[in-house]
Amino acid sequence: MKHIGTSIDGPRIEPEGLFIRDMNLNDLIGTVSFVSAVYHILNGRLPSQQEEEALDRYLVYCVRDVGLSPHAADVVHVTHLSGAGVSRILAAAFMPDATEQLEKARDFGRSMFPLNDDLLVALYYLAVSPLIVALSSRRGGEELALSSGGQGIRYVHLFYQCFSDKAVIGCYDFKLLNAVLVAQHGGFGYLTPTVLLPRVAISTHVSIPQAMAAQFLGAGPAHVGAIEGAMNLLMSMAEDCQNLDVAADRLITEYRSTRRRLPGFGHPLFERDPRVSRLRALLVDYQVGSKYLDCFDELIEAVKDRLGVWPNIDGIAAAILLTLGVPPDDGTGVFLCARLAATIAHIMEKKSEPAFGQHRAEARRSVERSLREYGLA
Repeated sequence: MKHIGTSIDGPRIEPEGLFIRDMNLNDLIGTVSFVSAVYHILNGRLPSQQEEEALDRYLVYCVRDVGLSPHAADVVHVTHLSGAGVSRILAAAFMPDATEQLEKARDFGRSMFPLNDDLLVALYYLAVSPLIVALSSRRGGEELALSSGGQGIRYVHLFYQCFSDKAVIGCYDFKLLNAVLVAQHGGFGYLTPTVLLPRVAISTHVSIPQAMAAQFLGAGPAHVGAIEGAMNLLMSMAEDCQNLDVAADRLITEYRSTRRRLPGFGHPLFERDPRVSRLRALLVDYQVGSKYLDCFDELIEAVKDRLGVWPNIDGIAAAILLTLGVPPDDGTGVFLCARLAATIAHIMEKKSEPAFGQHRAEARRSVERSLREYGLA
């Protein structure tokens, strides 16, 4: 095991960093596409150009030519009308039978690369997850993704269409979206609930989509969902664009007075989230600016001076997604769709182990050892 209980990914403390397979996550951010990152976390190596293009074509095919099952679309609509948030909508949409869609996707996938059926199924659900979020946001769902683009369209283009209403999309927009998705796709092993819960679920031999849906049920305001709060915070601050320092000070005072955590700042493990500096450097390289990035920079200084806390991935991703035209309500959806990459890898790893993760003899030894440690044996 290269990491804590897994060979896939995990953090380091000295120095602080996140590693996926044999690579530092920061070395992937801004240098590979999200599709390449998906291939890497599943296979343990970066793809050749031909392999990346094949995976990209499969994901595009799943979105444009297969799409959601009618049952899934109906579930999205009903769940959205109930007032449920995006994590519950995604979980519900993974539950209906999709035999017809999966057969079509698998037939296409088998003709392209030697992946097992379980992985083709998992990648189908990864591919269509942005459609679910788009449909729940009432921006057209499948029709949105199918409405434009020729044979050369890439998966990240379709992903962008599902989340952004931006009228003019530049080349750096796609680069930034790729960078954010790569930054969010994995790195913590199963320390995070969004990866731990799917591992537990698949150990009971549930279906692949049911195990994947467990990821969404592990997302809340303190994990993944904090990005929506950070986006709303920056939007509020941007309304007072002439006095950013005053706006930043006001927001900090407001949150402190109500004993609330400032979304987008602080980290439960790292003193300084290593992904932030990498993404900020890319913004400088691409010469991308916006009022939301200005607000983020001002808030960094104010929070550092008053609270001694540094921004996390939610903070920098919030500023970038707002710059890309993604509304706050969809911020959590972007993160959840990206994190499915690690979820799939961990499901496949755990699925190869015995039910519940241990054979009986090993399980008995573990229980006996724990009982002795607690003085109960």
